[in-house]
Amino acid sequence: MSDPATTAARYLASKKVVATVLSSREISEHIPRALRDNAVFSARTLYAEHLAETQADIIRLLDARKGPAEIRTAMQIRLAALGYEPDPDQRGGLQDLSSDMRTNLIIAMQEAEARGYAVWRSQQDEAVLTVWPAQELYRAQFRQKPRDWRTRWNEARADLGEGNTSATYAVSASGPFVALRGDRIWRHPAVNRFGRPWPPFDYNSGMRLRGVKASQAREKNVLKGRAFPKPARDPMDGSVRSSSAAGMDAEIVRAWAAAFGARARVYKGRGGIPRVAVAPDAGAARQVIDGALSGGDATAAFGFPTAGALEEISAAIGKPVRPEIPLQVSAADVRHILKAHGAETRTGQHPVTTEDIKRVPEIVAGPGRWRASTPQEKGSYEGDAVTFAADTGERISFRVTAGKNDPRITLKTMWIEKQKDRPAD
Repeated sequence: MSDPATTAARYLASKKVVATVLSSREISEHIPRALRDNAVFSARTLYAEHLAETQADIIRLLDARKGPAEIRTAMQIRLAALGYEPDPDQRGGLQDLSSDMRTNLIIAMQEAEARGYAVWRSQQDEAVLTVWPAQELYRAQFRQKPRDWRTRWNEARADLGEGNTSATYAVSASGPFVALRGDRIWRHPAVNRFGRPWPPFDYNSGMRLRGVKASQAREKNVLKGRAFPKPARDPMDGSVRSSSAAGMDAEIVRAWAAAFGARARVYKGRGGIPRVAVAPDAGAARQVIDGALSGGDATAAFGFPTAGALEEISAAIGKPVRPEIPLQVSAADVRHILKAHGAETRTGQHPVTTEDIKRVPEIVAGPGRWRASTPQEKGSYEGDAVTFAADTGERISFRVTAGKNDPRITLKTMWIEKQKDRPAD
């Protein structure tokens, strides 16, 4: 099992900093979930560098290398250096970016979300889910003005419908708020404002989760028979995440997506409904590459082809390629590359290393062209294949699966020409 602190830090580090003029309400209404879940932002904060440095500080907090007070002071010093001055009428409150109230909230929320993910991930194990198949929402911290969780819970339960949730009916302000792990109620916006199955459940919320044993879950009629929950899909498994952008301002959505660069794609889904797809950060692909020699079949996406690249790929294979098809790398193909080209003895070629493979996302984003793979480049692979011929000498081949089911452009092989053997421009 992964160390929770390291898992939490990796989770936060994977997020992209996005500066925005939007309020928290506007963000929830106008930014697709796929973008929100993969971003670090603070309502009405345009200081991107400040946000990035705050993110780095909280990662150190998660790894026990820095304290909250130290981070808060650093945030306030940075804002002062940037010339930030709060509105006199808002000084000291949540609208004041430099106030103790605002900085403490940012630190606490980011830390709680990352640690909540780490704990949730550690529980996605069949042994854990058999012994502790359910969980309970309970008040862990006192609040002077507590939210009405009974109403929120029962509204979510009613919205899902009796047959679609295992959740108990809350008879009082203290619940019971019990449901199977993985139940849809944990993501319901009435229960979790952020749509995640782990804490925090709202801004500055004092509600937390605790496990419920199988015997207790049966007593509450939450667990029936042997319908134990199964491990849930990990949002950091290297897959692309997508969500609808229907009814949202297209310009705002594209501006947020642009902050992700090649990691995000705005496109038209079925029926012309706008959607957003977001690939994981480069760390996911690096983990697959680093772990390839240990066996396994892990796969990770690392971005999307540019518009120009899509045109070249489509022309090369003679058929259109959808804009939401990701570029990806698999452990099996990394092993193939290292076996075939890792000790390269062919004239004019360098041996390929894992570090070279890690540069693939950077290489294909650089100067070069996409063309149809030659029979030699395709090897024994049958089907559509393209090769990116980089101006720097790398030749990177991909197999293209552009059908309706699981479309992708997957790294197949790679070799590197020596400088002296490259053709002149």
